[in-house]
Amino acid sequence: MAKNNGIAKDKKRRAKNDVKFSTFYCFVFLLLTRFVSYFVLHCRHKRSRAFKDEIKKGAVLIVSNHLSAYDFINFSAPVHWHKVNFVVAENMMFSKPIFAKLITMYHAIPKRQYFADFQCIKMIKKNLDAGISVVLCPEGKVSADGKTGAIAESTARLVEWLGYPVAVCKLEGSSFVRPKWAYNKRNGRNFASYDLLFSKEQVKTLSKEEIYEGIVKALAHNEHEWQAETGIGFEGERYAEGLERLLYVCPKCKSQFELSTKDDEIVCLKCGNKIKYAHTGALLPVGEDGKTFDRIDLWYDFERSLVAEEVKKDDFRLEDKVKLFVENEQKNGYRFACEGILSLDKMFLRFVCTDDMRLKNIAYDYEINNMEYEVKGQEREPVEDEFKHVEFNITKCDTIANQPGFAVDMYDEKHTYRFVFDSRKPSTKYTLAVEEMFKNRG
Repeated sequence: MAKNNGIAKDKKRRAKNDVKFSTFYCFVFLLLTRFVSYFVLHCRHKRSRAFKDEIKKGAVLIVSNHLSAYDFINFSAPVHWHKVNFVVAENMMFSKPIFAKLITMYHAIPKRQYFADFQCIKMIKKNLDAGISVVLCPEGKVSADGKTGAIAESTARLVEWLGYPVAVCKLEGSSFVRPKWAYNKRNGRNFASYDLLFSKEQVKTLSKEEIYEGIVKALAHNEHEWQAETGIGFEGERYAEGLERLLYVCPKCKSQFELSTKDDEIVCLKCGNKIKYAHTGALLPVGEDGKTFDRIDLWYDFERSLVAEEVKKDDFRLEDKVKLFVENEQKNGYRFACEGILSLDKMFLRFVCTDDMRLKNIAYDYEINNMEYEVKGQEREPVEDEFKHVEFNITKCDTIANQPGFAVDMYDEKHTYRFVFDSRKPSTKYTLAVEEMFKNRG
């Protein structure tokens, strides 16, 4: 027994030497997030006794659902005074320059979404071995419709291989504070609840199927059902603006990409259908001829059903004009690469450049769920050959990363690619199509 304890201590000591981590920076960050979470985001934290006891003993793998760009604040706050690190999507490094700085300074664990990122897996293990708990969102992206997304079965294999206790953080209401499709923040009560899911002994004895089912059940959540049950409202300006990026099919005339939003109203430019998005989460028809679904998730499910029928056709194909952006040299934002055509069929997501020359001197302004840019001057330069034709085999993709309506993100071993749509706002449909085609393959 003494020999085993000595081996364990030596392993932990070596792990600490392999991991760049500042305990002081961690505690300052957690203290700051605790303040912001409680007083700015109005999040209330709950921690079970089992969770408190386990994290006092040592490192824990924490899995969480993912509802908002602000989630890292809310699931950080309840673990103050414990060393903790976070797995973050690599494209967060490029979403806003300050994020790149914070992620680098904190030595967070970046991951390329929907790829078997072995470097990420190794860093999770090293952090845990060094006594640092790790927070992981197994959905891989922020939920656009407020429901927990698909969780890869490989998550259970990871848990089994790591061999550490597993805790769960259940977020409720945070998607209403900062919806993925919206342009601004809202105010209202939301919650982050921690509990122990599996002890170390259970991780060793449970089957992969039992581990997977436990994680899926623990993280299952529908924000819109939760709001209807609790009656919690959220306050904010421009309340419906941006919803057309997620809800693109008119419930009345079934036309696509003809919806417009202003303040708290959604209007179909083709048939005049008007809908009000109430602060209680209800969607209400305006006028005698108005037609709508009761909630956002029900409307989104209707869109999914339409896409599910479309992708069954042998000649299914989507095609749009886009601007391609890739990571910049500083690794803290994107840079413009070229313009072209993005297409999706049953096998590939393809991009073909339509002009061998591109404009220079473009200024960028990054937001959490958006990116604005301004061309300064007419000077042009050649497009690199590697960006003239890019394609991704999507037959094994269960989903893709996207900013609703605005852009689709993809990765390979060389670059992070952001395809920004030019005229219409179809990225939600592209994502639904990839997800439905994956289901059809069984």
